[in-house]
Amino acid sequence: MVSGERIKPLWINNKVLRNVKKKHKLWNKWKQNNDDSIEIQYQKQVNKASKAVKAAKRNFERKLANDIKQDSKSFFTCEIKNKS
Repeated sequence: MVSGERIKPLWINNKVLRNVKKKHKLWNKWKQNNDDSIEIQYQKQVNKASKAVKAAKRNFERKLANDIKQDSKSFFTCEIKNKS
């Protein structure tokens, strides 16, 4: 691993990244303008992002559980990474 290289979790997909980035953009916009309409947009985006994260984690864990008979190595690799 190269120093400074980011390691993203295995469950993250493009939909999650897009929602989280949009949430951060709205946060910065809201803090600069302090506008109530932007605050409402930000709160909605927070909910969307958290739902996307939960769904991605749930789908990843289901996939691991379903494939454990054929591919047990990936299950134990994931468990070791989560503990550290």
